[in-house]
Amino acid sequence: MTTIRDEIEHHLSKIYEALAAIHHMVASDPEAVKAFANLQPTEQEIIIRYPVLSKPIRDLPFSVRLTNLLHYIGVVKLIDLRSIQQHELLRTKNFGKKSFTELQNFLKFHNVLHFFPQFCS
Repeated sequence: MTTIRDEIEHHLSKIYEALAAIHHMVASDPEAVKAFANLQPTEQEIIIRYPVLSKPIRDLPFSVRLTNLLHYIGVVKLIDLRSIQQHELLRTKNFGKKSFTELQNFLKFHNVLHFFPQFCS
């Protein structure tokens, strides 16, 4: 019978193996380190860590105005906003500073604003 302690020790050994492999890579190939440092998380990895990004806009606690505006411009899920620039939103009819601030505050509250650098003004 496997105990919790055994499970923890097993997972820690896997972590140590991964760290040893990274250490070996760092020691043997500085160019690989540069490539590793520049890796960006995939959209799937982001959604797993921040599930709010995969929720439909209609299920989020936005005002009716903001929900309708986002739906109008084709945003189905929050992650869809990554392809939209701030000036595109603000050019949308009835999408003003108040709607933008509501969106920005939501992204800040859920700690996902950094995925939307175009809204960090």
